[in-house]
Amino acid sequence: MKSLKIVLIVVCLAGAAVFFWMNTRNVDSIPDNPDTATNWMCATCKSVFLLSASEVADEERKLGQSAPLTCRACAAVQAYRAMQCVKCETFYIFSEEAPGGAARCPVCFPTPPNRNSPVETEPEEDELELLRL
Repeated sequence: MKSLKIVLIVVCLAGAAVFFWMNTRNVDSIPDNPDTATNWMCATCKSVFLLSASEVADEERKLGQSAPLTCRACAAVQAYRAMQCVKCETFYIFSEEAPGGAARCPVCFPTPPNRNSPVETEPEEDELELLRL
């Protein structure tokens, strides 16, 4: 009875190992070709470069994070995904969480001044009257 349980456990473990091996051998590797290339821009030196999907995965694995990655020009860990504006062809970091990042082209759509910030102006006559009271 005891040997039957041991045989059953060994058969189950062997079946699990075969199942695992059959499922992992069909996993596609990350492609390393120009079709998977994406633009990256350094927030420090503003250099723009291409990385394939495989290069991005290798860099993420090496750094243990998804972004920022290492800049190819200055080696700073400040490279973020970049877009190229279809209108003016300017490259920009399109992640708003990144330093200097924007949701759209900063040349074609410059950031408006903050409306909540106080603007230094001379007080008008009625404001001066209120201040005197």
